[in-house]
Amino acid sequence: MRLIGELNRRGITTAYLKHTHHEVDMPPQDRDSQKALAAGCGQSAVFSDQQLLYVQRTGNGLGRALELFEDADLILVEGGKKEKLPKVLVASSPDPGQFALPPEECEAIICKGLPESAAGGRPVFSREDIGSLADWVVQWLQARRRDMDMAASAENDRKRAEV
Repeated sequence: MRLIGELNRRGITTAYLKHTHHEVDMPPQDRDSQKALAAGCGQSAVFSDQQLLYVQRTGNGLGRALELFEDADLILVEGGKKEKLPKVLVASSPDPGQFALPPEECEAIICKGLPESAAGGRPVFSREDIGSLADWVVQWLQARRRDMDMAASAENDRKRAEV
């Protein structure tokens, strides 16, 4: 959570999405919005001037959830290791045999005490080094944006050439 605060201080808008295998039950059962869901509504929301709490009963999963965060510069997804998303591995043990993913499937690794030789050429950060991790995230985002801009420009050039 400290990374989110640091990125926000640097002007990066963030969103957080957590995958769970458990039933998600929000808002409290005794509220009208929850009663509406229980009665069969597919979507329900509670909002104020400062917040919006949105619940959707759907099987669309990650794709739909990502659409809801379209205004964010960076969406941090906890879980979903099988999804086709760029990943940063957060490991509690420096033993690569205990990693949830092989290092080569990750953009970076957060793990105290992991030797760089075990990281498959990926940058390694400790959980305490929020500044360096935030620096890397900002650089990574800038590179992704450049790549996306170049791809969009090439696509526009291709479309103009077809006309």
